[in-house]
Amino acid sequence: MSRRIRNLEGRLGAPLFIRSSSRVQLTPAGRQFAQRYAKIYCKFDFLKLE
Repeated sequence: MSRRIRNLEGRLGAPLFIRSSSRVQLTPAGRQFAQRYAKIYCKFDFLKLE
């Protein structure tokens, strides 16, 4: 999973997470990506119901 996330970060040109030894949190780019992904996911989920 970590390799896939790093690959995605490389393709996007921005880190998605701030990683420390005790926690992981989203960067501003990570929050923006998560919001956009959620919108796209909801649209595809809606299409499955039709």
